[in-house]
Amino acid sequence: MKNGILVSLAIMASAVAVLAQSGEHSYTGPEEGLGWAHMDTSCSAMVAAEFDRAPHGGRSAPKLCENGVALSDRPAVLGKITARHRAASRISQGEGQTANQRICAKAKIRKKLEHSLAQERPVSVNHIAQSLGYVNGGPFRLEFPELCRAIGKKQAALKRGRLRDAERVLRVALEEDAPPSATELSKRLEYASLNVLRHNFPELYATLLARRAPYQAECRRKIHAYLLGILAGDSAPQVLEVCEKIRLSPSRAYVCYPELCHAIAAKHRQFEKALRVQRRARLRDEVFRVVSKLYEHGEYPSYSRVQATLNVDSLGDSRSIREFVQQAKQELNVRFPYSDSEGIPR
Repeated sequence: MKNGILVSLAIMASAVAVLAQSGEHSYTGPEEGLGWAHMDTSCSAMVAAEFDRAPHGGRSAPKLCENGVALSDRPAVLGKITARHRAASRISQGEGQTANQRICAKAKIRKKLEHSLAQERPVSVNHIAQSLGYVNGGPFRLEFPELCRAIGKKQAALKRGRLRDAERVLRVALEEDAPPSATELSKRLEYASLNVLRHNFPELYATLLARRAPYQAECRRKIHAYLLGILAGDSAPQVLEVCEKIRLSPSRAYVCYPELCHAIAAKHRQFEKALRVQRRARLRDEVFRVVSKLYEHGEYPSYSRVQATLNVDSLGDSRSIREFVQQAKQELNVRFPYSDSEGIPR
């Protein structure tokens, strides 16, 4: 029993000795004091150097970096970012690369503003600024506040006068037997959109629509009757021609009267098809007549001779002429056993 215990203790002592030997370092270089090892970071090369090993004796480690910039260098970097942002803002506003650089001299700006103010219809400050390369008229309002306010007041007065004229015209239009549409009235007043009337004169605008409603109903009834008359008549005009007579755009006609417009278009197509059949029949009769006449005079009815003899009105369809010439030769049994010296039938 004692022998077994001794053997076990010997084996354990041997294992501990082997583990102690395997745990030793193989580094044989000079010993170093307390320092830092190199660390892979996302910082730039200049900042990453601060994280390399320090000389003996050590020193306090810098703070960790943030977005590639050491926290100790943050004020300088933020200052550069702010300066670049200010420069970009000045460039976007047309003021130049630096604070002292201008895209336009003050004298020129003042001259432009004074010229606008002297006109009967002054140009707005924003339009003047954009013509000189600025984004808007903000810098002008800071440098020339009195001129800009004078231009704004003059434009406001003109706008009020124009609205008074528009109200007068709108009231006159309400008294007409056939009140105009809002779109037509806007064009008459030289407004780009009818929303000007809708927003500035909502009551008069609503009255205009109410006055025009029965007139529009009567117009639709008359147009419907006219289109029915076109379908029942002998003529077959195009939809475009019909719309020109009733002063209605084709797109609007197809929206308001889709069935009638499609019926008129179908009638016109049938009419054109019948005309083509008639023209083709007349051309065939003419070709047969010419071929028979040439044959009676002893001449070979070639395509060139037939074409030269045809009327001017029949020369539009050369393909049909060739087809009818061949048919006429077959039906009339045109054969010439003799030819000229070159072997070409006469």
